Amino acid sequence: MELVRSEPGIYCLEFVGCSRPYVGSAKNCVVRLRKHLTVLLGHRHPNKEVQQVFDTYGMESFRPAVLEYVDDIIDDTVLERLEQDYFDEIFYAREYFASDGKDRRFFELTLNRNPIAIRNGKGPMTEEQKKRASIFMKQQFTDPTVREKYMRAWFAEEACEKRLVSTTITRSTPEYKVRVHKSQREGHRHRMKTILAYDAKTGVFIGEFEGIRETCRKFKLKPSTVKEVIKGKRGQTGKMWFCLKTGDNYPKRVEPRGYWVHGEERKESMKKVYEKRKVPILVLDKDGRKIGEYPSASDVAKKFRISQGSIHNCLVGRSNNKTAKGMIFKYADPDYVPKVYNKKPKNDLTLKL
Repeated sequence: MELVRSEPGIYCLEFVGCSRPYVGSAKNCVVRLRKHLTVLLGHRHPNKEVQQVFDTYGMESFRPAVLEYVDDIIDDTVLERLEQDYFDEIFYAREYFASDGKDRRFFELTLNRNPIAIRNGKGPMTEEQKKRASIFMKQQFTDPTVREKYMRAWFAEEACEKRLVSTTITRSTPEYKVRVHKSQREGHRHRMKTILAYDAKTGVFIGEFEGIRETCRKFKLKPSTVKEVIKGKRGQTGKMWFCLKTGDNYPKRVEPRGYWVHGEERKESMKKVYEKRKVPILVLDKDGRKIGEYPSASDVAKKFRISQGSIHNCLVGRSNNKTAKGMIFKYADPDYVPKVYNKKPKNDLTLKL
């Protein structure tokens, strides 16, 4: 088998077991044939008949070949004319147009769907191509309204200029990046939603912002935390509360959120919890004389300016010294056992106070 060269030319796709080939043209035959194989393996070839033949006979039947290489290419019309010659001389495309679409031998001999050689539908069409396109579309689209729509799309000057410009823009040109970035920005703006910002402590309305990105830049917050506040997973972030704007009428003031929700009630409830947790403590000197009794370790720490950790170590016997600042600390209730020692210690030592 002759190796395919990276040159412009006319290629064909043949399948063992199928007598109908697919003919096309390309500026680089190697790249074009590789693309054909890639889309065929991915089951997404634009030509349904070619994909069906490939799925039926398998990869082993695939036989790509180059019919003719073209040395001098002035413009894209050189390949189009050469490909059209193959259609006319070998596959009876000329007879198809001469009979106004009644001679169907072109579709019986090839897997091509279009008897007009137009490379990807790009560039303006010649008068001969327009005549042939009108005959082809009359056969393809029996509905006059649908046919008129496609004819207008193909023959309009703006459409031809747009197809011509698209051929000159590639991934390496700056125009491609500008066009892609513009489309991405437009799509991002289309998906953006307006976010309302409120002060979490007072509930006062601050302003509205277009999207999470602008909101985060304004208040110097993380997008993840703003999303959590909007979804209701977080009460506030950065002393701010956010929600999505659903209509023109939105409240200028909301109830306090986050840590400030029912603040006074929460303080009272926490005070009750702390009161229940308090354990009275006796303070003795080294000789065992009572200095005083205090409601909790925090009160003892404030009175004698001792850390609560030192007092706790003396109470449970963790420190080597049984005293702190020359004082002995004991629980006022001799039967009280700290929660730390509800379970038996690992060293099997009993606590003696």
